[in-house]
Amino acid sequence: MEFANTLVQNVEGMKILHPMSLHSKYVTISAGMATVTPDDVNSHTQLLEETDKALYSAKESGRNNVVYALK
Repeated sequence: MEFANTLVQNVEGMKILHPMSLHSKYVTISAGMATVTPDDVNSHTQLLEETDKALYSAKESGRNNVVYALK
């Protein structure tokens, strides 16, 4: 989480202009993170699905942030 948050802050801090964006004057990133313990129910596919859900949650909650999905 610390690395992901630092990455989000550093990208925003670069102040790369993004004139076509409806969300921000500058380029920003959102990140989704998740962990799963592999077993009969949770696989690498489940990990990717949970991470994808977390990414969309980050975007829906205002963008330019990190969301960690607990499973």
